[in-house]
Amino acid sequence: MKMALSSLQWMFILANCIIVPITIAANYGLNDMETISFIQRTLFVLGIAGILQAWLGHCLPINEGPAGLWWGVFSLYASLGTVLFGSPSETLLVLQFSLMASGVIAILLSLLGSVMCIVIEVFFAIR
Repeated sequence: MKMALSSLQWMFILANCIIVPITIAANYGLNDMETISFIQRTLFVLGIAGILQAWLGHCLPINEGPAGLWWGVFSLYASLGTVLFGSPSETLLVLQFSLMASGVIAILLSLLGSVMCIVIEVFFAIR
């Protein structure tokens, strides 16, 4: 019984990970093969993220899924992006770059956090 309930939670967790790329693909008018490829890439990246979180991160069996905030941003730009960037594929490229750039900035801020505290303390003499 305990094993059945444990497997049931993963069904709901994976359902959340599959619904997001399907909805985004529908918003951007991707065909069936592009949608399947998008779902595969999403599950692959989420698998890598889960392994990295278990190995280097919080070490808890928590599934890392697509964030609702980014889902909203991608859905918003589905209609707005064609006006700004010309086509849905260009919009997806801009959003992809923006997501990667924000990840790099977050990594740099987390690595340089202690250095930033020292610099701020020296320049502003906070004691």
